[in-house]
Amino acid sequence: MIKLRTISILLIISVLMSLGGCTPREAREKVRETVDAYAQAVITGDTEELARHIEEKQEFKEEIEDYLVRVTGNEDLDEVFDFVLSNITYEIDEDSIAVSGKEARADISYTLIDYEGVYEDFDTAPSITEYTEALSENTDRRISLSQEIDLIFTEGEWKIAGDDSDNITEVYGFYEDISGYEWSTMNRITDIEFESALNTVFGVSSTQYSAIDYSDHTEVVFYDDTAFLAIYIFDSEDDAASMYAEVISPYSGSSDLVDSFFEAYGPDNSETVYDGYVILDGTDNPYVPIDGPFHGGIYQEGDTIVFALVNEDGISRLDSLYDFLDALGLPTD
Repeated sequence: MIKLRTISILLIISVLMSLGGCTPREAREKVRETVDAYAQAVITGDTEELARHIEEKQEFKEEIEDYLVRVTGNEDLDEVFDFVLSNITYEIDEDSIAVSGKEARADISYTLIDYEGVYEDFDTAPSITEYTEALSENTDRRISLSQEIDLIFTEGEWKIAGDDSDNITEVYGFYEDISGYEWSTMNRITDIEFESALNTVFGVSSTQYSAIDYSDHTEVVFYDDTAFLAIYIFDSEDDAASMYAEVISPYSGSSDLVDSFFEAYGPDNSETVYDGYVILDGTDNPYVPIDGPFHGGIYQEGDTIVFALVNEDGISRLDSLYDFLDALGLPTD
């Protein structure tokens, strides 16, 4: 009896020694500390700190580096990624922490902004700026995911078992999802924003431009001898697309007016046609109510068309035109 009791005591001592001399309560607390440090590294994106808490450190670093390189190649999305990452929270389920010898487990729940739902709120592809703004306005819309974390006691401390890359890439799945979204190259612009830019950049007052609500569209138009600045917001995206196709037809060859345009003005390669806008650099256009050639751009986004042009006589206003386009979030090249 004494011998059995002695053996039992020795076994307990052996287990305690194998766990660094910790009692079961202390071992549980050590596990919690490890899980907490690990989760904190996850939500801050500190992959070096993450690796420090993972058993197969080198394998993890290779896996996560390959993943992040693959899904974060678009630098234009860096602000979006940082915003989503900075709004991740976590909670450890205290009741889930269990220690058995050199093995342990714990459950973590992460919550993220509902980035997918926010994107799906847009009827058409948003610009990255618009999406970022929408995220900032919807931080209370959350999605959650739960993970069971396995740990192992090795080299005198608790580590996350294996390389854990699957758990990490699940939390970081937003990188891949957002990278796969379709983006508009331009912001949607309201007539109020357009009028504000007219005033602040060009010093144009409300008595100097027309702002009219028609049955099928709203327009704000300013022009003088050297500049044409206008926005047309249609009730129908099809109407906007039709008008835009006609306006850029001299450069795309899609209109009956093309032959007469080139007969009058001759071939011209001083414009660049992009998806949704055209940049003019000394190019005429028969639809503009002032004499060209023009510098600036013609843009379509959804139901909206914007003209922002100066002619050769207004070349001194070109810097202001670029400031105007920047204020509206429109590309200049």
